[in-house]
Amino acid sequence: MSFVITLNDFIVSNEKGQLDINPRIRAVIRATGVPIRERYDLSKIGKKLEGELEQYVETRTTLFKELGEEEVVEGKPTNNWKLKSENLEEFNKQHKELLEKTVTIDVNPMKFSALGDKAEGFTGDDLIACHAFITE
Repeated sequence: MSFVITLNDFIVSNEKGQLDINPRIRAVIRATGVPIRERYDLSKIGKKLEGELEQYVETRTTLFKELGEEEVVEGKPTNNWKLKSENLEEFNKQHKELLEKTVTIDVNPMKFSALGDKAEGFTGDDLIACHAFITE
């Protein structure tokens, strides 16, 4: 069995402006006191979401390269890309489509009760962020 999640549901920009997995989801994935089987599944979910994040960054970078230009400092390329103003609308349109993409994660979703009564390190809001793979 598997679950489906949109990229927008788990990818966020952190305080440094870097793309990352939603910290609420990460908190649940790293929870302590979770029974071993569920800990294994949460670890797998984390690894699979990391892989999807990597693919998203790669695709988004390609979009920047197609619709932008590389910044040059002192005649040398910087590998930093800036969107051309005339392409901003097109970038936003395509980027929105990308964030709405659903991905299938081949790990069984789990019930909240399976996390056990000794699970620690997350809040109710964290669990809500995990709605795609934690039910009830």
